[in-house]
Amino acid sequence: MGWKKRSYWFKGGIVLGILDIVVILIGYVISSSESLGWFLMFTQIPFNALAIALRLPIYQNYQVIIGGLISWFVIGATIGWIYGKIKNKNVGRE
Repeated sequence: MGWKKRSYWFKGGIVLGILDIVVILIGYVISSSESLGWFLMFTQIPFNALAIALRLPIYQNYQVIIGGLISWFVIGATIGWIYGKIKNKNVGRE
């Protein structure tokens, strides 16, 4: 199945997931300390908010990376799903 035939929610999730990976890689190159730095923490806001709400520990770097990737995929999938609903609604009117 080609990229054009994928659903909008899947495309949105993949795009934001890849964007998160790119930001993480750039952050590792820029950051000179052992921590991920403030640059990466901006991309992890959805995961950190969820972790704080559920009282989960967010100490390990790999947990933050995986959690951020999952949360940005879900955000992208939600945006893509809404976009698909709006676009399909407008296609029926034409």
